[in-house]
Amino acid sequence: AEARQQARLGRMFGELRQTQGARYTRHLSAGEAVFVQGERADAMCQLIKGKLRHSFTAPTGENITLGEVPVGSHFGYDALLSGVHDTTVTAATDATLACLPVSSLKPALEGSEWLQTTIRARADRAEGEKTTAGALAARGQSESQILATMAAVAARTGSPVDHAAYEEMVRAMEPFKLHDEQTLFHQGEKPMFVYLVDQGSIKLHYKTEKGAERVLAELGPGNHFGETAFLDDRKGRNTSATCSAPGGCSLRRMARAEWESALRKSSQLDTAVREAAAGRSRSRLRTIIELAASTGGAETIRRNRGEDVFKQGDPSVSFYLVKSGSVQMSYATPDGRAVRTKKYGPGECFGASGALGGSDGPGGVSGGAGGGVRRNTATAAEDGTTLLSLPHRRLKLLMREDANVQSNFEAVSKQRNLLVRGRLSTYHADTKKHVRDEEAYMMRNHPPREIIEED
Repeated sequence: AEARQQARLGRMFGELRQTQGARYTRHLSAGEAVFVQGERADAMCQLIKGKLRHSFTAPTGENITLGEVPVGSHFGYDALLSGVHDTTVTAATDATLACLPVSSLKPALEGSEWLQTTIRARADRAEGEKTTAGALAARGQSESQILATMAAVAARTGSPVDHAAYEEMVRAMEPFKLHDEQTLFHQGEKPMFVYLVDQGSIKLHYKTEKGAERVLAELGPGNHFGETAFLDDRKGRNTSATCSAPGGCSLRRMARAEWESALRKSSQLDTAVREAAAGRSRSRLRTIIELAASTGGAETIRRNRGEDVFKQGDPSVSFYLVKSGSVQMSYATPDGRAVRTKKYGPGECFGASGALGGSDGPGGVSGGAGGGVRRNTATAAEDGTTLLSLPHRRLKLLMREDANVQSNFEAVSKQRNLLVRGRLSTYHADTKKHVRDEEAYMMRNHPPREIIEED
């Protein structure tokens, strides 16, 4: 069936290219994007020569690689269906494509039921692969991957993906194997390497202070792990890592000095690693919060667009996880202006002020059951926004019972603040990407506390 579908589409593309000439041929340099998730879809393409990589951002926020696009394959079915790209495709090498606009494709499809059926079958297959990858991420079986995060960083900054830096790093990593149920490292061991999974599945698990065994994640091919211990400068591993695949596991590893050297060579790779680490901490914190919810420790709340979750100055009593929709953060300046800052989407957490020491509100005010007041206002940005609300008292109890809760909780805050500071330090007046309020962000040398230390 696969071969027949490819042949049908190949004949259609070949006939259209013959009649319309070379004007729809595209030549891309390595790192350029064919299209980016969220962009308007107005053409369907076929890879003629070169190598393309396919990735997407899952609903829970993880950046995931879907694989390579084989030469001769067709992609971009969104042009004929939804009209919006739901994935990102970038050139891993110099590449040549044939991209036909919707205006040329539709006449060829009209009256041809077998072509329409082929397009739908191919699109359903691609959607199924994406849905499976998203479901794995939601279950903690896939986390933000470096290459996919590099594509997201490149799309955000308007720069090409630095595939060369990633591939150089992978080539420099030492390959090795584990047999099924073999432990790679134990909880508490000194961190020595960063790891990349080539084949098999790695189970990350740990014991709580009370001796309960918990599985934090199960990572398959394309996932990396072990670097957050270096980024957080920890002396011991938070988890144990064990091969969990009947056929064994194939991995790569790189020592800390070589890893840090590779990151220094590429600012995009460095940013992607840090963003992927922040996503991993969010994912693992989400796993823990959802576990609390399953035992009755968290409440599900819903808000429609414009409704507040909390307001600046309110007592700080709960921590939140976005299940669906989005939440816009803002703060009121002394002269009464409302300044928008961060927007949180699915899988992201907020509402931490008061949960740990040193989280007082503006002016050093302290109060409320959570030990502080809100520094920001949180407002639903979409109808039907759904959140899990975990009381701070429950969060503190989880921290006492499970060191991984506090570790991931603190890592999320630390990594987010570092990323915000990094973006502030590189902000220029003529570069307004990801700046919701230019005037506030122009104050990068003395930024308001409400921007750096959001709830």
